[in-house]
This record gives sequence, structure tokens and C-alpha cells, in this order.
Amino acid sequence: MSSADEALFLVKGLNAHDIFPDWIALNNGTTHGIEASGQGIQVELTAEIHEALKDYGVSGAQHGTSGNSSDRLRAITAQTRTTKANVATALQMISWGVAVNDYGNAILDGDGEFVKVPGQGMTEELWQEMKDYAKAQGWAKGNYKKLNAVFENKLMGQPREIRERMARRLIILSTPCLPRFSMRAEQHAML
Repeated sequence: MSSADEALFLVKGLNAHDIFPDWIALNNGTTHGIEASGQGIQVELTAEIHEALKDYGVSGAQHGTSGNSSDRLRAITAQTRTTKANVATALQMISWGVAVNDYGNAILDGDGEFVKVPGQGMTEELWQEMKDYAKAQGWAKGNYKKLNAVFENKLMGQPREIRERMARRLIILSTPCLPRFSMRAEQHAML
């Protein structure tokens, strides 16, 4: 885990060399992919580190939001200086139309397959094509996030009304968690 002393050392060292970062990403209990341990983001630690950095103009960039409860994500926005969150696996699944629980974990059917909400997210035809591709690659469910790069052109090439319903679902299901977070330009383009 990161500490306030380590973060201060890093930022002061960068400043000494005329480097002034806008954001800092911390080791604050997050993981890549879906968080399954229950530990997740350590809000108090993050707040302590951000408080130590307040005089340096550095905001938090949150990684590893998937699998954290909506309450925890709301806490990170309310109690810290986090202003950026990279799009998480859970948010990708939501935009695709996959059913997720409150922790952002995809819901599986009795056969262990992701549950796609009919009429939500991408078209059912594209979803089937992506599932078939993942199966042909031997990808487990945790690797579905790699499909975004492979199918980017097809996702972006869907009819406008499909892209808009993907964005609407993302906004509706994640709005309580994201009031202060920003998106990268390429993510705005998806909307």
C-alpha cells in the first residue's frame, strides 16, 4: 500500500526536477480486473494521502474501481481529491449490456455465461460475435475486457441509437458513483 510519506517523497522529487503532475494513482487496495477479495479501495488511506498532497495541486486518479460497491465509489468521490477514474471493467460490461450487481461484477447464468440484458448495450448479434471470438481464443471471463480493443471498430460502427443506449445505460447505472470523475477523450468519443 502507498503511504502519505511515499506520495510526498514522489511529488516533491518530481517538483524538484520541474515536473508537476496533475494526478497521482495510488496503491490503495485496488486490483486489475474485477475485485473479488472484498478489500477494494481504501477510502481513508486515499483521503489521508490526498490531504498530504493538497498544497501540490495533485488530484487522485483512481484505478481498479470494478468490484467495489457503489457506496465505496461514492465515498471515494466525496471524501478524497479524486477527480479521474479510468473506465473500469464493470463500466465496460454495463455499457455492453451485461447484467451486473451492485459491486460491478457481471451476473452469470446457470452455465457460467454472462447474462446480456436484451435490448440493452450493444446489439445481440455483436455480443454473440464477441462471445464466439473469446471462446475461439480460449479466453476466460476475466479476459473479456480484451474484446474492447479487438472489436473497437465494430462497437464504434454500430448505429447511433445503439451507441446512445450503451451510453445511457452507463450513465443511468453509474451516475451515483461518478459525479466528479472525468473521462479520457477517446472514451467521450464512444458516447
